[in-house]
Amino acid sequence: MNGVATGPVERAVRAWLDRHAPGDRPVLVACSGGADSLALALAVARVAAAEPGDRRIAAVTVDHGLQDGSAARAGQVRADLLALGYPQVDVRTVRVAGPGGPEAAARRARYAALRESAAACGAGAVLLAHTRDDQAETVLLGLARGSGPRSIAGMLPWREPWGRPLLDVGRADTEAACRAAGLRPWQDPHNRDRTFTRVRIRTEVLPLLENVLGGGVAPALARTATLMADDLHGLDELAARADRECRRPDGALTADRLAGWPRAVRTRVLRRWAADHGVTTLTADHLHRLDRRVTTPGGHERVRLPGGFDAGRLGNRVHLTPTAHREEQDMNTPLSTPAGPGGTTAAEHEEGVAKVAELVKDARIAMLTTMTTDGKHLARPMALQEIEFDGDLWFFVEDDSDKVAEIQANPSVNVSFSNAKNTAWTSIAGTASIVHDKAKAKELWSPVLNAWFPDGLDTPNLGLIKVHADSAEYWDGPGNRMVQLLGILRAAVTRNPDNMIGQENDTVEL
Repeated sequence: MNGVATGPVERAVRAWLDRHAPGDRPVLVACSGGADSLALALAVARVAAAEPGDRRIAAVTVDHGLQDGSAARAGQVRADLLALGYPQVDVRTVRVAGPGGPEAAARRARYAALRESAAACGAGAVLLAHTRDDQAETVLLGLARGSGPRSIAGMLPWREPWGRPLLDVGRADTEAACRAAGLRPWQDPHNRDRTFTRVRIRTEVLPLLENVLGGGVAPALARTATLMADDLHGLDELAARADRECRRPDGALTADRLAGWPRAVRTRVLRRWAADHGVTTLTADHLHRLDRRVTTPGGHERVRLPGGFDAGRLGNRVHLTPTAHREEQDMNTPLSTPAGPGGTTAAEHEEGVAKVAELVKDARIAMLTTMTTDGKHLARPMALQEIEFDGDLWFFVEDDSDKVAEIQANPSVNVSFSNAKNTAWTSIAGTASIVHDKAKAKELWSPVLNAWFPDGLDTPNLGLIKVHADSAEYWDGPGNRMVQLLGILRAAVTRNPDNMIGQENDTVEL
């Protein structure tokens, strides 16, 4: 056997065992019969045999039943592992089914079988044969999908019970180790099936990048994962400290304390806090809205979360309430008692929303107030787009406008306007974002906009400001100017604004 050829794999296995070995509990090697897992099994067996003492090892192979002859192949893998010196080799047959396509279903079934096998033999770790090339594919997928740092950090060398000793070893090294040992790895036809995304990345995308960039792409991507994992470890430690500082005895969070931490720390605390209540499937939108409740005092917006919970803020306390309990309360509340946002009944709330929609429909020019980078409020006149109000307001903008930079730095904005007769005024607080959607722009465009954008929809860097309304306050007076003036006079004489004739004022949580 060529020791030079098998050396990189054995060195990686020995280093992993020195750092992560689970005491006197067995190490279970998962082996499909491919080059990577056979090389791993060979290295673990050789390292265990060379060590003084009694390192216990076992192996498992999983028969997915997806191809003809899979049972016979699993039997051959078992025979190969016994020949390598494994005293115990488990063969697990699984049924591949469920949502997410065949890849995801097979992965779920495989990992469940590995857990069962580990439990059966009392293993303290299950070793998987993911290599540096697999890590590069994982990082590239995460980058292409716009994933967060957790995905770009890729796979970890150790996350109980899963151990991955070969993340710094290339696929060429595992193949060389098998050749040197006279092993004949199984060639999985799925690894050549280009209907699978990973296969295309492996056979098309990575070779193209290697050619264009001059080689070394896979090691560089794997190195990116390692660096990102180090940063994540630091952020996770900060988040644990922030959680201890901000978590109240009743399980709620102290908002102003958490708001003082950077957003990357806040979102980790929020994800951990939600998970402690059984909410484990938060999206980026959930986290954005939760974070807004932490950093924005006031308001009554509640964030509906998966798993039957609502998140809300009361004073300086951010808390979770079971959704079912809230709905039961609402169903059992008489219409005459407060049940809607801000102490209104559901009917009153719907009436208020309709009122705001009516006022928006009658407006043409609005004042959009943003926060400048030096902390000043700046209001600008903007043309409101004629569209039925559904909770969002739209404005056209050019990407190089100061407004865009201000919104990206602080998305909290205010939109205010009056009706054509100046008898009604509306102020809407909301969250702004920059949108590039040609279909939406075409839907909203009107000829009057040519005054600001002479090139129309072909204007370079044309974008949209979308303001999602959180709350609105309006003042609606009588349409007759004389009646309005008399009302102002009456209120002034009596020194009581409530005596304003016909004056209607309300705040609506949207």
